[in-house]
Amino acid sequence: MASSLHWADFDKACVEFHRILRPGGAFVALWNPRFIEANPLLVEIEAQITRLKPDIERVSSGRSGITERLTDMLSSKPQFAEVLYLEGRHSMHQTPEQYIGAWRSVNDLQVQLGPELFAKFLDFAEERIAGLTAIETTYVTRAWAARRAQV
Repeated sequence: MASSLHWADFDKACVEFHRILRPGGAFVALWNPRFIEANPLLVEIEAQITRLKPDIERVSSGRSGITERLTDMLSSKPQFAEVLYLEGRHSMHQTPEQYIGAWRSVNDLQVQLGPELFAKFLDFAEERIAGLTAIETTYVTRAWAARRAQV
């Protein structure tokens, strides 16, 4: 599951993954959130979110919530064995259009800000990157793999 396990009922999902995996098969959950700390411009743009809505609770981030507990959660399930965690970083240069497009795909942000504040956020981000030909964005890919246990 890529960037989506946090939407499922974890206990029911584990039962279903075990059911559909072949003997010896592996389940993998992964996220690739932006590592904004690598670029002060991205820190500034991200900070605008909490300026617009101080009580926002980010849901889909691969650096919070379920991901902080996932190794232990998977290890505690009888459906899985041999839980492995991997993390790596990579940077890419995005055009301004690609960068704004990535923001347009962040569903939890759109829902929590609502149309008006989300439009204000996009306007702010577009103003901050105006005139740039590329935005360097670093991503942290985080993956959890677990072998199907013989239950």
